[in-house]
Amino acid sequence: MHGDKHYWDDVLAGASIATLSNLFFVNPITEDISLSPLVDGDAKGIQLSLSNSFFEGGSRSKRPADHFKPKFKFDFMLGPTRLKSNDIGNLAQQSILFEQDDTLTTAAARWSWQANDKHRFSYYTQPYEARAQGLAVDNSDIYAQYQVWDNKLNWQYKLLAGERWSSELGLGLLIQYAQAALYADASFEHDLAKEEEWLVYPLANANIAFQVSPPLKLELAGEYGNNSEGEVAMADLSLNYAFNRRWDIAVGYNYYQRDQDNAKTFRKIEFDSLYLRFGYAF
Repeated sequence: MHGDKHYWDDVLAGASIATLSNLFFVNPITEDISLSPLVDGDAKGIQLSLSNSFFEGGSRSKRPADHFKPKFKFDFMLGPTRLKSNDIGNLAQQSILFEQDDTLTTAAARWSWQANDKHRFSYYTQPYEARAQGLAVDNSDIYAQYQVWDNKLNWQYKLLAGERWSSELGLGLLIQYAQAALYADASFEHDLAKEEEWLVYPLANANIAFQVSPPLKLELAGEYGNNSEGEVAMADLSLNYAFNRRWDIAVGYNYYQRDQDNAKTFRKIEFDSLYLRFGYAF
């Protein structure tokens, strides 16, 4: 970070992948699935191996005992995020046109604590950082570097806990750090203008889930916040697969929008994401 070689989400992704990899070797999903590094000339990757027992239902010898009831959970999300609009606040007075629909890979992480059968607390962090090239009014090139880093604290109360349907309602707080800067060239060394700020939004959250089958769950979640000067809204749809009581994986779609006219950095920012989530409970 100090050498301007990585973004914060790179650091978050690297730390999460390293942590989950170590946890996987300590507590494998199952003996019938193995992951290993693969190097073949210039090609590098990950090799996935499945045993015959996997296709026959698995040995299950490494599954946590039925009485295992985790209190904590770590989730790591990674995937492409498409920037749909970004209205830079005070800097936008310079009438700069930036290309939209930029897509980049982002990462996020969530730590959860299941206090009891009814109450759950969580902390979620997502550092979104990007660079863009645009045109000034005189048609000269201009460059922007911006960051929107969300940190959310949430409490959720379980309303319904049926065999097929479950739902939760709760409250939370979003603390956002935002920064935007303009540069004359692609070196990003000397800024022409720069703004940064902290924004706080009280949140209301809700989710509803349907258990399609014992390992498969469909979940819809939403959050809305308003601080009397602006608002933020998020929606999330995911399909979750539980390998056992400890490990699960999900694919999902997330939509995010924040509007605040008096913001110094972004009066409006909107993006959506497709993501792959890995979860570990303990």
